[in-house]
Amino acid sequence: MSSGVDLVAAYLRLLANRVTPNSLNRLHVLMENRMTPEEFFRLGTTLPPVPGKGARTLEAFLTRVNKRLPAGIAKALRHARRTWPRKWQGVLTNADLLDRAHQWHRLLSGYIAFAGKPMPEPFIRHRINSEAAIYVGPGEPAQKTLTLAFAGAAQRLMMPIPCVLQHLDATQTDIVLFRDPRRLGFRQGIGPLGTDLYGSIEKLAGLIPMRQYRRVVTLGTSAGGLPAVITGLMIGAAAATSVGGNGPNDPRWKGLGARPVADHLRDLRASTGAATKVVHVFSEGFERDESRAKDLFELVGGSLYPVPHPGEPPGHGVIHPLSRQGKLAAFFNETLYAE
Repeated sequence: MSSGVDLVAAYLRLLANRVTPNSLNRLHVLMENRMTPEEFFRLGTTLPPVPGKGARTLEAFLTRVNKRLPAGIAKALRHARRTWPRKWQGVLTNADLLDRAHQWHRLLSGYIAFAGKPMPEPFIRHRINSEAAIYVGPGEPAQKTLTLAFAGAAQRLMMPIPCVLQHLDATQTDIVLFRDPRRLGFRQGIGPLGTDLYGSIEKLAGLIPMRQYRRVVTLGTSAGGLPAVITGLMIGAAAATSVGGNGPNDPRWKGLGARPVADHLRDLRASTGAATKVVHVFSEGFERDESRAKDLFELVGGSLYPVPHPGEPPGHGVIHPLSRQGKLAAFFNETLYAE
């Protein structure tokens, strides 16, 4: 396990090399899936101001007056951005890049503000491997809860990671975030721990000091929901919460291991997971997720947790509506941390 790089410095360094909206968006997604609240707050104080309109790109100016650069000149300018001295690159690109960067930061700042906290939660990120990181707050593990969190296909917990972390209490929980870049719902294992989910779970204790913590809970969103429940039952976690997760009847889960996943879940519930509090969360009125939650509930019991969407149609996302309603911190406390 190693300390993570300073993502604020990394962001500012990489920002200078973004030359298209798509490349800038990829940078923002990368940061959203890794940053701590403290890093995000600090980035807001270090982003350079947007230069005046006179420093906008030549292409942007010509677009405003309904003109276009000939293809050959446009290509030459794109090459020049990579090869000209930095001061000329700044004249061509910095204003647009910084304007978009500030817009992105303002948007996420609004999400973080839903937590209602004036200061960032003091998590520090440590890299475990290429697909996992642990976010550690103040306090001794023996007095805290360890949260094992399984991301969905977007490699996050339905919201940017600093926004989710800001709704937690860093003095009460540390959180391990597992990502699955293969986007297979962890069916081929958790990172480098193995090539199947069950085998990977058996090796978790060798990767993470779970025994040092007073309690261990699991959380999974979307494609990470069912893996979180399976992990929680296998390790005998205090609680396991699936948010918009798959059900045991999903055909993609039929071939997991030598036995049907449903049979394995029944056995786990009757043995190591007998005392685990299981919560099945879904968007109220969103038929697909509700059906999956009820299928899993029929196998392992626990409680169903429908989340209403007042004033808007139901959808797969649950975490953001709870945050917007000012209820996300209470949701986490109720489903994971209440004893």
